Amino acid sequence: MKITAFGQTDLGRRREQNEDCFFVDSKNELFAVADGVGGQPAGEVASQVALDQLLHYLHELHEPVTDPVETFNTVIKLSNQAVCRIANQRPEWTGMATTLVAAWRRDQALVIANVGDSRAYLVRDEEIVQLTEDHNLYNEQKRLGLKLSTEELANMSNVVTRVLGFDDPEPEGRIIDVLAGDRLLLCSDGLTNMVDDKIIQTVIQSTSSPQEGCRMLIDLANRNGGRDNITLILVYFDKPTLTQKLTDALTPGRS
Repeated sequence: MKITAFGQTDLGRRREQNEDCFFVDSKNELFAVADGVGGQPAGEVASQVALDQLLHYLHELHEPVTDPVETFNTVIKLSNQAVCRIANQRPEWTGMATTLVAAWRRDQALVIANVGDSRAYLVRDEEIVQLTEDHNLYNEQKRLGLKLSTEELANMSNVVTRVLGFDDPEPEGRIIDVLAGDRLLLCSDGLTNMVDDKIIQTVIQSTSSPQEGCRMLIDLANRNGGRDNITLILVYFDKPTLTQKLTDALTPGRS
């Protein structure tokens, strides 16, 4: 299967500093977005440390991986410990925190995990499906079945309940099969708070490359107000070319 990936980040229209971070590791088929928590110190440090450590620990893995979801969750927990450890090195970094959403391809499947309210979406067959659950006060109250006003619920959606940098947050992981034609989106809430899911789907399905999709979605988020930093990664899974088919046939464990 041919994989094309691209990531982009933008300051937005309201913020003075970009505290988001992302990486696209096409060689190891690893993709992640982190959003430094606003209102806390050094969000840009927390997001960068989280992603650096995620890469580090995954590169240190010894194959075979028997349970990729458990492994991915463990690596994220180790990244959290690193954020906490580094935060303690300088007083001005105390309390820094970040969200994280990441995807890791294992053969014909994708492992998805998140902490916080940065999201993963799958676009397939004219549908867009959110693969992650937002870890925020809104969803916590919703699970408890509490009846709250629209204003209360809207305010609660901005309060994250799980982040890297505090205690030992439990990542939420899952594994999904990947089909030719699928589109994966990882993003910070600077996109999803500004652009409706159906519009995101339409843009992704109407663009021929992830570069074009990223550019158009960031433009839309900024046109709609750009209240936060905007960061996203698009991964397009397409039918392989003849060259790709030959390469996959000669590579053990790939098809």
